[in-house]
Amino acid sequence: MARPLNEIKAQMTTAFIENETVQQLYELAPGQSFEDQFSLVSIESILFDSVAFAVWVLESLFDVFRQEIQEKIDASKPFTLKWYKAVALAYQHGFSIDEDGDYINGSATEEQIKASKIVTQVAFEKAIIQGHGVLRCKTAKDQGGELVKLTPQELEGFDYYMNKKTAFGLRVVSISREHDRLQLSLKIWYDPQILDSQGRRKDGTNDTPVIDAINDYLRNIEFNGSFVKTYLTDALQQVPGVKIPKIISAESSWSSFTQNMESSLSAGLIEEIRSTFAGYMRLDVDNSTFEYVPYG
Repeated sequence: MARPLNEIKAQMTTAFIENETVQQLYELAPGQSFEDQFSLVSIESILFDSVAFAVWVLESLFDVFRQEIQEKIDASKPFTLKWYKAVALAYQHGFSIDEDGDYINGSATEEQIKASKIVTQVAFEKAIIQGHGVLRCKTAKDQGGELVKLTPQELEGFDYYMNKKTAFGLRVVSISREHDRLQLSLKIWYDPQILDSQGRRKDGTNDTPVIDAINDYLRNIEFNGSFVKTYLTDALQQVPGVKIPKIISAESSWSSFTQNMESSLSAGLIEEIRSTFAGYMRLDVDNSTFEYVPYG
């Protein structure tokens, strides 16, 4: 781990003032520190600052290098979670693979290979299907800055690839679903100096600051993570002009939205925490309600 700048400088300046030749040349008083005898703006202090910064940069680069090497070592250990994730993200749609699951793409350009890596999010779970243990892989791709499900053709190719790469005797079940839908009923007490009765900024810069904050929160949920009502409330409190955000109700579903859907781990009314079924979630604006009340 890179040492702090002041520690690096202190080690150099201590050795500097303890050198007998330096003591004679500068007529240094014994027992006093470097700072006691040299101004912070002296050429000596500036030189030590510069060298200390260079040493700190070098040590920081070593830290990054060490971390990258460790990540590569971890990812290279076969059949670990990190290995499976690295393999899944390396999927190249449209290229053939050999019997070992390695790509036959020697004539492809870097741009073609990069474009073929369509999978951007994956999560693995152990599951039992028809009495057999399997490894279930949820996956999604990026499209215009939003996560979307893979097409049937893409999912078929991905599943074939993963089962070529997995351990002998272990089956991977690949899944790519449409986003979970979040329906909210919100009551927002707002500052009339900043927002109007429809939640729009009065300076005209944003007509949907509350909805934007909800979408930002949902995008930042870890893939295959959980929606948390309290965390959404915290995010809404950061919106300029929002005084008190109150979540009257929150529901989610993973198909067409149903008001009376039976509550389960991945659908229905949300008490506080809801695990995502598809791995990611979006706001169902059309089926959400927003009540704005002036504060004060």
